[in-house]
Amino acid sequence: MKQTPITINDEQKLDTYTVNFTGDYATVTVTVNAIDDNDAQTLAENLINDYYGWDLTKWGVETNIHQ
Repeated sequence: MKQTPITINDEQKLDTYTVNFTGDYATVTVTVNAIDDNDAQTLAENLINDYYGWDLTKWGVETNIHQ
């Protein structure tokens, strides 16, 4: 997934987010650099899907995002 970074004076401005996905049996934590909360969640979901093959959008997990 390609990010569209915010640029100020030709410098990219991304923040670091920690995204926790909590289900019935485990919590998965992913740290990403993203533009905002929505971008962070999407990137984290895609990383988990790419690495583990898990589609968290179908599992009803609780999502907590911290900057």
